[in-house]
Amino acid sequence: MAGFTGRGEAGGAKAGRPRLLVTGFGPFPGVEANPSAWLVERLADEADGPGLDADLRTAVLATDWQEGPRALDLLWQAHHPDVVVHFGVAAEARGFRLERMARNARLARPDVRGALPQSAELDEAGPSSWRGSLPLRRIHAALASAGIPADFSDDAGDYLCNAIFYRSGRYAAEAGRLVMAGFIHLPFCDSAPASPVRDGVADDGVAGPTCLADEMMLAGARLVLASAIAAWRERAGSSFEGD
Repeated sequence: MAGFTGRGEAGGAKAGRPRLLVTGFGPFPGVEANPSAWLVERLADEADGPGLDADLRTAVLATDWQEGPRALDLLWQAHHPDVVVHFGVAAEARGFRLERMARNARLARPDVRGALPQSAELDEAGPSSWRGSLPLRRIHAALASAGIPADFSDDAGDYLCNAIFYRSGRYAAEAGRLVMAGFIHLPFCDSAPASPVRDGVADDGVAGPTCLADEMMLAGARLVLASAIAAWRERAGSSFEGD
């Protein structure tokens, strides 16, 4: 099950204050403690702190082919987010890996229950890919200015990270309003498994990751959220003039 925190309203965002959804993942085969879960839980603790001008909801999604997407559906239906940032982990990440594209594909890899996906496609009627809508160049510039490593990627993998990214891409595209949504991969740190993990799956052929200290990871995530919120408010600002 996903862990829900924060506040949400079914109506539209008020006075330029967006509804923000941030998710991470729980454990999966080979990894007992997922850094993205720790990160999201820390961000949830700061929900009412200074500097985050958004209505925040967070969730730690099960790395489960059925339960993960189902929990995401409930979050979209309950919170009607304006900005969505998904975090996950990948062995290739050398910092914040900003994903630009989600693909309508997955491999038969076991989830946390050992279950396999039912098909090679995420959505038989869906497009071959979705392009994320987060302001990645702005996010990259903010991270680089703070000395936090970051790069771009066009391959979100073929596991639950890509599946969740694709699903949120569909919701964002079909929202009928301004919604920014995307996915960011993080490297492993203290929870790195004995065998390196590629997009949530152990893979002995992949070089090990570069570790980010907890505080740097948290600082980077704050910059990601602040950059996304600022970009959304700039684009949506005219909608609130005269309200």
